[in-house]
Formats: sequence, C-alpha cells, structure tokens
Amino acid sequence: MYPKPELNTKTIYSYLHNGHMMWDQSWFNEIKRCDPSSLYIYEASTKRLCSKMYWGWDQVPPKRIASRKAMEEYAHLFVQSTIDLELADMSSIGIGLSGGLDSRWIAQILSKEKACTAHCFSFDHNWELSLSRRVASELHIPHTFHELSASNWLENRLESLWHSDACLHLGHLHEGNLHRDLLQHSDVFYHGFYGGGIYAGMNELNKRIDRETAARYFKVEHGKFKLDDPFFNAKTIDPYIVHHRMRYQAAYSIFLLSSYTKIAIPFYDLDWIMFNYSIDDKDQAYGRFYLNVLNRELSNDLLNIPWQRTGLHPKFIGANCLFQKFKLNSAFEKIYNLMGKSRHVINYSIFDEQIEFWLKEFASDIKNLDQNFNLKKREHKLRMLSLVVWNRMLQKDSPHVL
Repeated sequence: MYPKPELNTKTIYSYLHNGHMMWDQSWFNEIKRCDPSSLYIYEASTKRLCSKMYWGWDQVPPKRIASRKAMEEYAHLFVQSTIDLELADMSSIGIGLSGGLDSRWIAQILSKEKACTAHCFSFDHNWELSLSRRVASELHIPHTFHELSASNWLENRLESLWHSDACLHLGHLHEGNLHRDLLQHSDVFYHGFYGGGIYAGMNELNKRIDRETAARYFKVEHGKFKLDDPFFNAKTIDPYIVHHRMRYQAAYSIFLLSSYTKIAIPFYDLDWIMFNYSIDDKDQAYGRFYLNVLNRELSNDLLNIPWQRTGLHPKFIGANCLFQKFKLNSAFEKIYNLMGKSRHVINYSIFDEQIEFWLKEFASDIKNLDQNFNLKKREHKLRMLSLVVWNRMLQKDSPHVL
C-alpha cells in the first residue's frame, strides 16, 4: 500500500500566488519537471542522469525593423504553418472562433482552402458570440454555437480539473463539460493558442529578463527567480514569461482538447515564432506590428468587425495600441462586471455565489493547508478552491469528491 501523496509546499505557494507552478516544480517533492529543450541520457553503468540542451532562445535571429518585407515574410510563414498541416485526410475541419483576431486570421486562411465549420462556446446573447457569428457569416462558413450552463458550475468541471492535474485551475476551465460536444464532429480542430504579438511593455523592450521585470509578472518565495538559465538568453522577456504561463498553465487547455480529436495550433510553429521574436520589440509593443500585418492580410469586411479585446475595429491601429497601453480594455471590463455583464466569452460574476458556497464547503480543507492567503479577489478564490479540490482528489484517487 503506497502512502497518500503530499503536496509540495513550495508548489502550493507558486500556485496560489501565480495561478501555476514555477521552474521545475511538480505537485510532489519527489518529482521534478524536465528542463526545457533538453535531451536526457541515463548511463546504466554509472547510474548517472545527464542532460544536454539542444535548443535555446539565443537561436532567434538578430533584431530587425518592421519593414514591408518583414510583414510579408511574417504573414507568409503563418499562412504556410496553417495550411501545411496535414489536411488531406481530414474531411471535417473545425475552428475555435472567438471574437479575437488570432482565430479570425486562421478562419480566413482555412475558409479559402477547404470546407470548415466555426465553433463558439459561450452563454447566449453574448457579445463575443455575436462577433464570432459575424466573422463566420462574412467568410461564408457554417457556425455552431455551444451554450454554456450557469448551473452545476463546479460539478461540470471536476473531470477537466482531474485530467489537467489541476494545472489549469477552475477559472480557466471555461468550456466546462462541453469538450465532447465541441469536438466530436471534427477530424481536426484549429485553435488560436499562443497568438501574435509580445508581452513586453515600454519599459521592457529588447532586454533579457531580469529580477525587476520578473517580479512584475510573478511572485516567488524569498525573491529567487532563477534567471541564469541559458535557455532564456535572448533580448526579450517573453521566453521566461511564456515558459511559465504556457508550459505550466495554458498548454493544458490544448491537452484537454486533444483527448477528443487532433488539435492544430498554427501559432506554435517554430519558424514563425523565431521570426516573430526577431522583430524589434519597439515595433511589436502593444500589438502594433501584428495589427499592421492583419490590416494587410484580413479582408475589409473582417477589419470592420470589432476586436473583442478592445471593442474597436482592428483597422484603427493607433487607438487599439493606446487601449492596450493604458489597459482601458481592462477598465471597461471591470465596469461591465459591476453591472453583472462581460464582453468575454464567459462572465464569471454569475458564478460568485457558487464559488462562495464551495469555499465554505471546503473550509476545513483550506484551514488544513495553513496558507496565509488573501481570498478577496475572485481569481484568488478560484486558485484556492482548485487547490483544495485537487488535494482531495489525490487523497481519494478520483475526481468524484463532492
């Protein structure tokens, strides 16, 4: 009989304060994650495990300006990444189409190549749903709406939390139990995972990650960020941020979807990614370069459909950049939330009562964690609830813990 697993206290800290793990952490003290882009060799005679890094961010080409030629190459690489994926035997192609620009670009490319169907999950009468429908209508492709349910919020997400090892916490399990309904009729499903643009703000352009910058994005115990890894040797902060937010969190959304069908993620093409990060950060800031490319690539009809993030038409490049620079989109979303509304695919304010109910139900579990963690923000409540539900799942070796 194996002993019940105990959670790593350092991982608990990272999870609560960031929403995900950091560095080589796993849930357990005895297990560490492999280093990125590394080849491991076990020498049986000496019982030694050696590792060798086979790729690093220093292989990104030197910075170049955002010329017309650069825009053409950037777009060409992405179009090729989208259509070069093996579609010959795929009779049914699905696209996850939101109100964002990443999925809009993918949908336009695919609509010219092969019959495809757009899919959008949300509540009915949702603004993002209306944008998705408008894009599909302009591209003359079928659109399927998958309606979310406001009831049984936690119950409908237990299986997904279990299968993602809770690395994707409850606040990111937007689809609930709709995965099968969303994907069962698609031989391949295209997803806008990763997307265009960069993370860096005006004070972080063309620089390697440092302690001050890392502290703006992450919180770690004793201020130790582990910044000396040669994997991150590049004049951009994105590799460090992407490594943690994508590898330890967002990638699990793709993992969940892949249980039901093949998932295509064109933005995750290495040639395109390397080219993206070779563009000078000054031209990339707040999506300026990406918006310029889209204004060359998207049809006028699609450019006249608002972007969900800002509420503005993508053709207004300067205004969209200002909205993101001053985080006006976030301010407007908070105002919408105060009215019980949201411009996003899912409005979590309608789940607040259910979240509070389950926090009370798991109050003893929370107390046993012995974490001095403020639960005023909804995001923090979702992290804590995910953690205690996951811990109970581990103890029972089952997702059925309610």
